Amino acid sequence: MRPLIAVFVILISVAPAVARCESSSRPAKATADSHPTRSSRNGKAAPEQRAEVDLTRLSGRYEFDGSAIGVSTGETGITEIQSSDHWDAVGFFDGVRFAGLIRKLDDEGAPIANADYEPLRFELQQDGSITAVRGANGSGTALRMERWTREEVKRGKSEKVTPDAATTEPPKFGEYIYVEELPEAITKVPPVYPAEARDAGVDGTVIVQVLIGRDGLVLDTKIVKSIPLLDRAAADCVRQWVFKPALTKNKPIAVWVAIPVRFSLH
Repeated sequence: MRPLIAVFVILISVAPAVARCESSSRPAKATADSHPTRSSRNGKAAPEQRAEVDLTRLSGRYEFDGSAIGVSTGETGITEIQSSDHWDAVGFFDGVRFAGLIRKLDDEGAPIANADYEPLRFELQQDGSITAVRGANGSGTALRMERWTREEVKRGKSEKVTPDAATTEPPKFGEYIYVEELPEAITKVPPVYPAEARDAGVDGTVIVQVLIGRDGLVLDTKIVKSIPLLDRAAADCVRQWVFKPALTKNKPIAVWVAIPVRFSLH
């Protein structure tokens, strides 16, 4: 993805596609101060103990009000977020709290020119859900409270895809893994506009979830935002794409990504 600001990194864009998948690999480590300073035998203060924090536990797929939200956190706490509701975000996670900025995207997943960034803050709850606040006092943006439900929690699942499993067999739809380098489209085939849809004046954007294999070829597709007269053409189109595969520890892995396919009559 293109960075929001110089300090940030981010969400992959494969215009006209927006690709994002996340989940977790081995825990990333950060440090957090423990409480009191201990005294050594000579009376001098001993260095404070440091508690390890699993940052990648944030990574995964969440749902809010019918929208899918993919979250990926790296070893340094830099966190990238992609929503099916036409926005992405980047910021920092300290093990409990996140602070960052949202930018708005158009139907093809590209940033909207001159759109204002929106503050985003949230806390990860013990049950795996996220309590988020969008906007900020005095920013001109109304505060909006949201509760994001982790998908596997909502479905009653507790298992996660391990790095070893991810490299031996493709993840199932709805199972996401942490990746260090996101896939990149190197061959794109444009969609063929169905005559029936054109004659009926139907246009819009179909969002297709695509499973990209370790060889960069498309293994499977799922329609997640449907326009019935356009769905088949959208799926047929992205099945012909070829990608540079996602990488973890410099090894290719299979991942699901979301690709918007735009059909326009004008």
